[in-house]
Amino acid sequence: WARKLDGVYQGASRWTLQEPYLESYKSRATKDVRGYYYLTREPNWQDTLTRWDGLGSSEKARLRPWILSICVNATRDSVLCKNSLTSAETTGTVLQFTQRHLPKAKGLWDSYFKLGGRRSDITWRRDNPNLASMPFKDPRDPTVKRWLLNNVEDEWRLDGWTLKLDFKSQTNWGTAEVVFIPGATPHVNGLGGNTITMDANQALEEYGTRWTIRHEFGHVLGLPDCYVEFYEEEKQVMVSYQLDLGNLMCSRRGKLQKIHYDELKSAYFR
Repeated sequence: WARKLDGVYQGASRWTLQEPYLESYKSRATKDVRGYYYLTREPNWQDTLTRWDGLGSSEKARLRPWILSICVNATRDSVLCKNSLTSAETTGTVLQFTQRHLPKAKGLWDSYFKLGGRRSDITWRRDNPNLASMPFKDPRDPTVKRWLLNNVEDEWRLDGWTLKLDFKSQTNWGTAEVVFIPGATPHVNGLGGNTITMDANQALEEYGTRWTIRHEFGHVLGLPDCYVEFYEEEKQVMVSYQLDLGNLMCSRRGKLQKIHYDELKSAYFR
């Protein structure tokens, strides 16, 4: 029951924070990649679309939203996509219509897993390939410092490689730091940003807080969220889903994966 209550509280809290920004969340609907995901995992989907005229109405109704979603990913214009798909159905060119927009939809999907910002202060050299280090502003609180070490360094390691925090008492502009504000929604000021804001009302040792610092540190390194969240105006609901439940940047169940390591190596290893 405690978990149930916590889930209800978290949902209500997030809605309270999101409600003033519904207009912004509406615009994010163009980044809904479920159409790309489901269609490209459909067995022999190209053959199915080639036989569009012979499909039953229920089968067309099942596939149509996915095709429209792919078009919206590419054009960001739902009205244009509906009209264009209607025309494609009439002329028997549904497959060509879908294939025309598929590359941009794929690009959007891939972008959820690609580094979106880069830092200039990470040291990762060929003479010590299993160690990367990054300066971090000393929080001047032993409990917070230990919490950072225990969570960041514990998570950001893979197959012998590890990322170390190099705490600095004297820092330059741009050095990463963590700040605590009561009631704040945890976030980083941009991909590759330098300020992690955490909720001062949340206990450091709570699982949610520990996962959050691990996740938010990924944004400091330049990795984006790989969950999708937007407001669906027609149904008046907030839609939120994770692209990979095993991925640290997607889900609370997630962990560091090789895809993260590869992205970081391509950007920072010298």
